[in-house]
Amino acid sequence: MVDNKVAEAKFEEAPTWVCWDIEHCPVPKGCQAQEIFQKISLALSNLNYSGPISISAYGNMDHIAPSVKEALSSTGIVLNHVVLNSS
Repeated sequence: MVDNKVAEAKFEEAPTWVCWDIEHCPVPKGCQAQEIFQKISLALSNLNYSGPISISAYGNMDHIAPSVKEALSSTGIVLNHVVLNSS
């Protein structure tokens, strides 16, 4: 098992795409939605990732307050409305 604490040099400037299951991992209580992109960027930066970051959130957006959706979208997080059939 490799225990990397930082990005390997060849990946430091690579683009990073974050896929977020917002339905099962919602914005934490007490966290401002507009801070999510910044917090993820900082976490990646702390691991020496410096390339461009894109974040896509997937889930049933009907269950998310309009103000939260607006705050997330305003930071560049792409919201994707996905409803799974439970059949």
